[in-house]
Amino acid sequence: MHPRRTSSFAALAVAGLALILAACGSSSPAPAQTAGPGQSTAPGQTAPASAAAGGGGGLGQAVQLNFDPCTLITQAEAKTALGVDVNPLSTDNGGGGACNYLGVGSPSHLLASLPSSADCNLLFLQIDSNLFGDVQKRVDGIGDGGMIVTGEGNLQIAIHHGCFELDGATADGPLADSAMLDLARTAASRVP
Repeated sequence: MHPRRTSSFAALAVAGLALILAACGSSSPAPAQTAGPGQSTAPGQTAPASAAAGGGGGLGQAVQLNFDPCTLITQAEAKTALGVDVNPLSTDNGGGGACNYLGVGSPSHLLASLPSSADCNLLFLQIDSNLFGDVQKRVDGIGDGGMIVTGEGNLQIAIHHGCFELDGATADGPLADSAMLDLARTAASRVP
């Protein structure tokens, strides 16, 4: 596992808390933003489907997703994405589990995991409050939305009141954002 990506949710928490503290310390309140389906909440961004449909109610409290994360991405799909043969390794990640497709004779890997509900709540906060840092980009149209860490081969998607994370890299570096988004669409279609 690449050390910069082992704590993606920790980085998300720090960024979210910093923005909340900055907002709480401002002298004047920010203007309220309301958005209906497809209306812009900020330049170039749309409201998550669940927030828009619920009248701004947001994603709510996360639940723990519990199913085999190896069903999100197949071994053949991981091999195609990484360009090398892979072996799956299921592990306990303190949440709903993780499936890491490890490159045979290569540092390449593709991780599909079900983070803890506490970690999903951090993602929900970021989506609901539109808190995204310089290297984070909002993802709409996959599940209930999420975020991708640009250029790092890492993304998290909220779905079915929980979330999943994908993390991928080849020997040459992180998987491209476009490849990660394609994998996320596939994974989202398989969440029970």
